[in-house]
Amino acid sequence: MSNFKEKSQLFIMGLMVGLLIAGGFFILKLDNYFQELNFYKSIAKTFSTRNNSETIVQLEDAAPDKEKKLIVNKTKTKKTAFENDGDKTNLILNEDTLNTHSAKDSLLISGISTDDIVVRKDEFLFTKTIEIFNLSPVANQGISKDSLLEKVSGINDDKPISKQLLNTEFWQSPLNYKGYKMSKNKIVLYGITSADGIKIYKLEDVIYLKNAASIFKLDYSSDFKPFEKIADEAIINKLK
Repeated sequence: MSNFKEKSQLFIMGLMVGLLIAGGFFILKLDNYFQELNFYKSIAKTFSTRNNSETIVQLEDAAPDKEKKLIVNKTKTKKTAFENDGDKTNLILNEDTLNTHSAKDSLLISGISTDDIVVRKDEFLFTKTIEIFNLSPVANQGISKDSLLEKVSGINDDKPISKQLLNTEFWQSPLNYKGYKMSKNKIVLYGITSADGIKIYKLEDVIYLKNAASIFKLDYSSDFKPFEKIADEAIINKLK
């Protein structure tokens, strides 16, 4: 009987020791299992972060301008994805800066009232009637014949000799362009601000404008035309 008790005690003690050893081994294995699980989770998270950053970069490069702006704005909160890549981070910051300036400029432009916009127009200076000096040989020949008849007949014709006059308007352009418009009895001059030294001649049915040392040929036109400067010495000598 005593042998049976001793064997029972030994069996129970052995069983308890075995359970303790098995429990310790199980706890150790369980701890290793959790460590490996955390390790695999960290690896999966790293790969996920890299894939997201690569997707963002690819979308940023391939997207049109409008979509690119949206991507840049979204990546403001994802700067950690580019912490190891200085070039890409700088690109995003530069895009954000440009978008901010564009938005500010748009606000400034939209805030300007149309009442504050001043549109400068052509400015009328003055008008003056200028005589056209007719240098045509036929006209001068007619005047000479009339004078000779008056001397021979002794009769003085008190009728005034008809003169051709040209109503001349002087205008100043805000763009400082120079030219003219001309009809039969009127000429509009742009870019000439003074009538001093202005003379108008008619030679062989062509109208010439002399301004100081420059001579310009004028054509009848209701549209603006730039001045056409004359370099023909024969014409210049006749208009002196």
